Amino acid sequence: MAKKILTGKVTQIQLGAISIEGLLLEDGTFAIAQQQVATLFSVLPTSIPKMLRRLLGGSFQLFQVKTNRNDGTPRQNRSESAMNLIQFEKVLRKLDRKGNKTAQEITDGLVGLSFNQVWSDAFGVQFNAESRRAYLKSRILDAPNPWVRMYDPRFCRRVFSWFGAHFYWLWVYDFLSPEEQAKHNRLNPVVNGKRDCRIHQYLDDSTKDRIKEHIRALVVLVDTSTSRQDFLTRACRLDGVDQLDLGV
Repeated sequence: MAKKILTGKVTQIQLGAISIEGLLLEDGTFAIAQQQVATLFSVLPTSIPKMLRRLLGGSFQLFQVKTNRNDGTPRQNRSESAMNLIQFEKVLRKLDRKGNKTAQEITDGLVGLSFNQVWSDAFGVQFNAESRRAYLKSRILDAPNPWVRMYDPRFCRRVFSWFGAHFYWLWVYDFLSPEEQAKHNRLNPVVNGKRDCRIHQYLDDSTKDRIKEHIRALVVLVDTSTSRQDFLTRACRLDGVDQLDLGV
């Protein structure tokens, strides 16, 4: 069965000081062509699929898209390989952690900005408060992932003895919007004092990747704190506040 070939539009995207071509697909999602990834990281186009599978897993596949880039040329009816924006973000983060200078430059240049917002601005797509809520809500999956260990058992025992399960909402998942929390609570309700699944099982991979550094910092802070109050005092100092409102 032949794979569907999508259609898309091309425009220039500014990633900090670096300019590349981005794609807007027919279904409204954003993407980037394989050729652009190859150019960006100075890799041979024929080597890109292997590089991406190494970074994203062996099951990763590029998809085909026809764009307006080659209109009026002999290549106008040819499709090209592309990847979606979330996959591109994951590649950037992995290369950044490996010390890739281009990835580091892009990441540094976009501090405080959402890739989705950048692509929306470039294509003139409305991304207002309602759009952002819908985008954030999508970080909570409709069905849970299989359970995998995300926290060290010793860390879990210590924070539970200090704060109970409320710790995770206070310190780890406090970035989730009210809409995201409501969706999670609907899909994974507390029954007889317990949830069927862990919170992180409902987070998409991109969101879990983003909070790993935060979790590592929390583990260090908990491990080096002598008591619950010592942890709170040091955490308040880091947050620049005199007293922390625990909401409990």
